[in-house]
Amino acid sequence: VGGMAEQFGIAKAEELAPEQALQAVEEARTVDAEGKVSYGEIKKRRGWGSNVYQNTVINAQYAQRKTDTTIRLNEIAVDFADDPEGYTTAAKAFYDATVDSAPIEIRQDLRSAMGPRISSNFETINANFVANAEKESISSLDTSIEVSLIDLENLAANGEDQLVAEELPTLFEIIDARGEADPLYDVEGAKNKVNNVLYEQRTLKTLNDIADKDGVGAAMTALEE
Repeated sequence: VGGMAEQFGIAKAEELAPEQALQAVEEARTVDAEGKVSYGEIKKRRGWGSNVYQNTVINAQYAQRKTDTTIRLNEIAVDFADDPEGYTTAAKAFYDATVDSAPIEIRQDLRSAMGPRISSNFETINANFVANAEKESISSLDTSIEVSLIDLENLAANGEDQLVAEELPTLFEIIDARGEADPLYDVEGAKNKVNNVLYEQRTLKTLNDIADKDGVGAAMTALEE
């Protein structure tokens, strides 16, 4: 009878152990007003059903932390969406704190789960950062080209050919840089546009000078020639 009672007690304890373990794991997890998650210590059980209880606790702790860390790493990625270095620093600090504070039985599993997530988030953030930086660089180059061309137009219109000759290479260097930033950019077309604009301004300057000196008729004759 005693043996049967013991077998029944063991079977019953093992039957109840998983639910009790899950409840203990859930009760050990707390979230403060700021949303920070913390985990309390779960005392090890001895006696009947202890092996089932402990194994369930370990598995549940890992599953719980895996979910929590995935959510938190995604939050960090949002916070540092434009800052790859900042993300790396914050994610590493969270990684270290999470692994160091976890039960030793699940530390390696957490490392295996968190490492790829951190790398994946970083790759996305860094790719977006590089793309945005390239867009900003292109926009800046476009502005420089526009401003420089206006300056050269004004110089050409005022007959400052020497200054045009001195500053034109700088504009062409900016156009070359724009082409390096975007292989689809028409470098030769942009340079031809500059040359055409300067030619027009020089022609207008010449015609204006003739008109001032010899009259509009002489300017029209020169234009036809």
